[in-house]
Amino acid sequence: MERLDFINAITELKASLKLTIDALRQTMSSQNATIASLLKSMDRLQSAYDKAIKERDDLNGRMNRSNQETFGSKSQKQSSRGKVVKNDRQNDRDEWSSKDDNDNNASSTSPSADGEIDQTKLDTEPYL
Repeated sequence: MERLDFINAITELKASLKLTIDALRQTMSSQNATIASLLKSMDRLQSAYDKAIKERDDLNGRMNRSNQETFGSKSQKQSSRGKVVKNDRQNDRDEWSSKDDNDNNASSTSPSADGEIDQTKLDTEPYL
C-alpha cells in the first residue's frame, strides 16, 4: 500500500507540476508580449524625443541668428539704422517737396499778407 500511495502522490505532484509549468509558460508569454509592446512604445518615444531635440536645436539656432542680427556689432546696427533713416529722410523730402509745390501754387495765384511782412522784415533788418 505504501508503494501505491507513493505512486499516487508522485502522479499528483507531476500533474501539479505540469499545471505550474503551463501557468509559468503562459505568464512568460504574456510578459514577453508586454515587453515587446513596451519596446515598441520606447522606440516610438525615443524617435519623438529625437525629433523634439532636433526641433529645439533648430529653434535655438534661429534664436541665436536673430539675436546676432538684433544685438550684433555696431557696424551691423549702423547699416540697418542708415537704411531706415535714409528711407525716412526720403519720405520727409517727398512730403516737403509736395508741400512746397502746394505753397508755390497757392502763392502764385494769390499773394499772402505773411509773405509781404516777411519781405519787409528782410529789407529792414541789417545783415549780420
